[in-house]
Amino acid sequence: MNKILVFGLARTGISALKTLKLKGYELGAIDDNIDDEKLNILKELDVKIESIDSIENYDLILKSPGIRLDNPVIKKANELNIEVVSDLELAQRVFDDIKIIAITGTNGKTTTTSLMTKMLNDSGRKAISIGNIGVGMLWEIYNSDKDTYFVIECSSFQLESTNHFKPMYSCIINITPDHIDWHGSMANYVNAKKKILVNQDENCCAVLNKEDEYYEECRKSTNANVYDVSTVNEVEKGSYVKNGDIYFKNSVEEKIINLKDVKLIGNHNYENILFCVTIAKLIGIENSDIRNTLSSFSGVEHRLEFVREVNGVKYYNDSKGTNVDASVKAIKSFDNNLVIIAGGYDKKVELDEFFIAGKGKFKSIILMGQTRELFREKALEYGFEKVILVDNMKQAVDEAKKVSESGDTVLLSPASASWGMYNNFEERGDEFKNLVNKL
Repeated sequence: MNKILVFGLARTGISALKTLKLKGYELGAIDDNIDDEKLNILKELDVKIESIDSIENYDLILKSPGIRLDNPVIKKANELNIEVVSDLELAQRVFDDIKIIAITGTNGKTTTTSLMTKMLNDSGRKAISIGNIGVGMLWEIYNSDKDTYFVIECSSFQLESTNHFKPMYSCIINITPDHIDWHGSMANYVNAKKKILVNQDENCCAVLNKEDEYYEECRKSTNANVYDVSTVNEVEKGSYVKNGDIYFKNSVEEKIINLKDVKLIGNHNYENILFCVTIAKLIGIENSDIRNTLSSFSGVEHRLEFVREVNGVKYYNDSKGTNVDASVKAIKSFDNNLVIIAGGYDKKVELDEFFIAGKGKFKSIILMGQTRELFREKALEYGFEKVILVDNMKQAVDEAKKVSESGDTVLLSPASASWGMYNNFEERGDEFKNLVNKL
């Protein structure tokens, strides 16, 4: 593995090039859109720009997560038996003995990753969040020391292109339909998620959601020491909620904290917390430090983020609700009188659960983006009559202001990706917040 071709020059690719250059690898780069900024970086690092016709000169290809597996470059690499990997895989090959806590799931990854990192840092340990959360992985690892815990938010795109990835600790928070357009089927999506487990052995720990539909399938996929979490039942080994308190059990039951003292709200967040409590206890973090973190951590931007109250109407930004299940969890966090803004890029998933969760809660439904007609048809099918179609976020916020009154809640939770209208969910959420703050 002396010659590495980096395919895709966004955050992952640039981070990798800088790191691999300093580690002494011979490098090439390929990208469909090399602008002046990328060109300057390549010149500075003395990296050769390659084409599909020259990939045979390389031992390995590092693929940026979003690049599809049916891309012509990837297909040709497979024909030539050139291994294609993600940064998850490469990081572990390039760096020895790094402390990895790998977190995946359809929803809750960012909150759990951020909370786990804060819990480690609050306890006096060194930890950074990397991976799908938005930080270039290899460069961060290169600039950190051996004592650092790397809490990695792992997407299904990243996990798909792993072969030997073996984290010390792994978590699968939940698995529900998402990215079917990319993976091709639900089975392929589930198999990608399970790759976080398959190389773990008895010296590793895996934390699984006992209430998840794919729990048994995941458990059978690993030789790791498995710990469970549940918000509804006690577990033999792991963390659970009982009578309003969070407990951890590993032969002995320990009460950790009362839910009233936890700053995050919603059952989905309690699940996220249980994963962090379990890993924290396995690492050896004191209960008092766990409690201090849980009583101060208020969540991440764009996930059920309170924006402001205007004339008695509360506005929440849940732009990170990029799939139906994420938005269902957000909807369940509120009682009624919801004016919801939804719609965006079509991921080819069923929408029924969105409207089942909104029964008796939705006052008005405001729809935009590629999926707005699909949402409208399904809304009418479920008996919702107050449906408004808009062309952009400005119109959505204006309509929300018109139809809401004191005591209502306006919730942006699109249940769709942002692509086609925005570069990412952050950009979408920022526009929503800016518009609300101008009301």
